[in-house]
Amino acid sequence: MKNVLVVGFGLAGICLCRELEKNSIPFECFDEGLKSTPSKVSSGLINPITGRRFQLAWNYLQLFQVFEPFYRDLEERCGTRFVTQIEIIHPFTSAEIQNNFAISALDPLHEDYLSVTYKVHKWPISEDFGIIKNGFRLDLRKLIDAYSKLLIDSNLLNIEKFDYKKVKIEDNILKYKNRDYSHIVFCEGTKITSNPFFNNIPMVPAKGEVLIIEVEGLDETMILKKDLYFMRIGPNIYWVGSNYQWDFEDSKPTASRKDEFYQRIIAVLPDFKVKVLDHWAAIRPTSHDRKPYIGRHKIHGNMMVINGLGTKGCSLSPFLAQEAARLILQNDYIVDRDINLERGVEFAKKRAQKT
Repeated sequence: MKNVLVVGFGLAGICLCRELEKNSIPFECFDEGLKSTPSKVSSGLINPITGRRFQLAWNYLQLFQVFEPFYRDLEERCGTRFVTQIEIIHPFTSAEIQNNFAISALDPLHEDYLSVTYKVHKWPISEDFGIIKNGFRLDLRKLIDAYSKLLIDSNLLNIEKFDYKKVKIEDNILKYKNRDYSHIVFCEGTKITSNPFFNNIPMVPAKGEVLIIEVEGLDETMILKKDLYFMRIGPNIYWVGSNYQWDFEDSKPTASRKDEFYQRIIAVLPDFKVKVLDHWAAIRPTSHDRKPYIGRHKIHGNMMVINGLGTKGCSLSPFLAQEAARLILQNDYIVDRDINLERGVEFAKKRAQKT
């Protein structure tokens, strides 16, 4: 009998819980219940296009075939809508950007995702621009609130810190707090560095900060990508961010970053009255090669991990949840080399040998 313990209720843990539900696999989840986590701070944006050359994101077509129906199903399960289709205006702030966008838009692979067709909008930009089409935005706070309530009401989600010391391994059975589990899947983000079973994964934590602002008269339907992302999350309320900070002391918002962001916002919106409502920060779990990790523990094969989702968690999590379910149901299943945990472990070993 399969019985799974999920550690972590960020987006990866949420998607895994739902995938286990769909496969009628009993599970229980533990989460610390922190207010500021990458999933709660994230824009929830799924951008099909990435990079300075405006290429289709890694494995996007395959991922889309998974995440689009997965999130529609999760909406039905939660009884609420949290997915919207979006378009992103990308001003051409240099000739190089405009040229790269134009070249990429000519590629038949990108015809559904890039357009230079003029479109009316309310963003205060003077530059020519392109449009990134057919992206998505998840209201992650709404999703987390709705699904956590369902699982708490069913006694499947425990809001408490997980204690690694209480994990016991007896005859291939995993015991935690006097309960038996066939598998444990750790979906902990950057907390994996404190996990004694998977602390050899080469994580590259990246702190991100965002401002929540109030401003009237801006576009309410399209997202603006100019230096920062500007995205409406409520009436006259916009999420603005984000950045990568590789050197940081903690996950708390910093005053200097708030001032920097405000000046950058004013540079984009010089004629608008901007009021800062809130300042959020969190640390993203980024991998050494910007691709996720999923796999089994080398010795304890019924211990598993999903991690390293970085900024692509919304598009990756449903696919990784399905892969995790296959690992649980099929003892001989092997995930693709591009996302297999082993590549990270091998990288860590080689890096240690050089030092």
